[in-house]
Amino acid sequence: MNKYNDNLNIPITLEQLLEAKECRARTQRLLIDKYRLPLISLTIMAVGQVKLTSDTILVGDAILEQLKQSFNDNIVYTCVTQLPTGYNAMLVVNGDVFDIKRTCVNIEHSHPLGRLSDIDVLGLDYIPLTRQQVGQPARTCLMCQQDAHICVRAKTHSQQQLNQCIQTIITAYQSKDNHV
Repeated sequence: MNKYNDNLNIPITLEQLLEAKECRARTQRLLIDKYRLPLISLTIMAVGQVKLTSDTILVGDAILEQLKQSFNDNIVYTCVTQLPTGYNAMLVVNGDVFDIKRTCVNIEHSHPLGRLSDIDVLGLDYIPLTRQQVGQPARTCLMCQQDAHICVRAKTHSQQQLNQCIQTIITAYQSKDNHV
């Protein structure tokens, strides 16, 4: 981790966030077109206007390392960006898109920091696979175990509550000395 990253702790606007999502989608399409293989897109949960912190980098690097271990020699391309709009990694992987998604869902579920990551797997049609397509239930909320999308849309939990929950997960991970 670069402790002197000039992009850390910078609040962003909704416009910047939406622009970053569009740029990420363009890059995903370009990589899929170039390699004609499935793509993993890793982003890290960050509540509020600040999307890149030392904690999001810690989470991103830990999950990226797990992805590299899981897919090993099947990875044909990797890129990582750490911008004020957040941590993002993209991996082009040679393999069956459904098997890749199952592995990624397992990482989100089993890694101590997995709940703080969003690992999308895109097929050659550029469309992210859903958990349901690989026989898994929808993602649950960090706080109450309901469908995460419902809580996000309804703003069921405050930013402060969510950030406190996220910090608890990171602190527990660090105290177990699980990180690299």
